[in-house]
Amino acid sequence: MRSLSGPLQLPIGASADTWLVVPRNPAKQGAITRVNLPDHWAGEEYQQLAIARLVDRWIKVPMEASRIHLTSAPRFMEFTPTPQPPDAATWRPS
Repeated sequence: MRSLSGPLQLPIGASADTWLVVPRNPAKQGAITRVNLPDHWAGEEYQQLAIARLVDRWIKVPMEASRIHLTSAPRFMEFTPTPQPPDAATWRPS
């Protein structure tokens, strides 16, 4: 949460419960990690990338931004685990 408070320009001592929702198992397919965004946050592309990198770094699961909602309240970014390629594939002759 401390890492997010800078890029989101949150007040000192902002509650993690208000701004960040992380499921028990963020690596599980279908799990959604959500970062709530303040109204004053512009949401430029470089800012979105910074938030995505922080989430990826601290959750320690490869994540991708699946939904970004900046137009009206509530404003948020949602992240889902990046699907991993299969360990093996079946081969069939053509």
